[in-house]
Amino acid sequence: MRAAAIISALCGAALALSGCTSEQWDPMEDQPKPLAYEPSALFTDGRSMRPIPDGAVAQESPRGPLVHLQDRPDGGAIFLAARPPLSQAALDLGRRRFEITCAACHGLTGDGRSAVATKMSLRPPADLLDPPVAALTDTQLYAVITLGYGMMPALRGWFPARERWAVIDYLRALQLAHRAPRAALAPEDLRALARRGGP
Repeated sequence: MRAAAIISALCGAALALSGCTSEQWDPMEDQPKPLAYEPSALFTDGRSMRPIPDGAVAQESPRGPLVHLQDRPDGGAIFLAARPPLSQAALDLGRRRFEITCAACHGLTGDGRSAVATKMSLRPPADLLDPPVAALTDTQLYAVITLGYGMMPALRGWFPARERWAVIDYLRALQLAHRAPRAALAPEDLRALARRGGP
C-alpha cells in the first residue's frame, strides 16, 4: 500500500510540475467551433455554413471531362482523357467478357432474362437494351462496371480497364442490334434469325 501511495504522489507531482492544465488535455472536438446549420454573428447572413462558390469542385472530384477510369496499382482509380479505339478485336473481346461475366445475370442478349435472373426476386438484373440503362453515357456505364451498383459488385478486380471498355463497346452493339429494323438486316442475318426462331 505504501508503494502505491508513493507512486501516486510522484505522478501527481510530475503533472503539477509539467504545468499542464485540464483544458490542454481536452480533445480537439471539444474546442469551440461553428457547426453546420448553427447561427453565427460573424457573417451578415447569420449562418455558420457558407454557400458553395460558383465553379467550386469537391477535392475528391476529378477536373475536366471524365472519359476514362484507369486502375491504379494501389486499388484506387484515376481519370484520364483517353479511351481505347473501337475495333473488331475490341468487340470480340467485349463479347467474350460479356458472355463470361455479365450474361449470367443480364442474359446473352442483355435483356435481363437469364436463369439467374429468375431467382433474383428482390432486385432483378437490369435490362441493358432499353432505358434507363441504354440512356446512360459510356462513362456512366464504365463507372457502374468499375465500382458496382445496387446488388451488382464492383468488377474492376475481375478484368482490366481495356476489357471493361470492350464490354461497353459490345453492349452498344447489342443495343444497336436491338433497335435495328428488320428491313435493315442482311439476308444472311435474316436466315440466322429464322434458324434461331427469331421474329
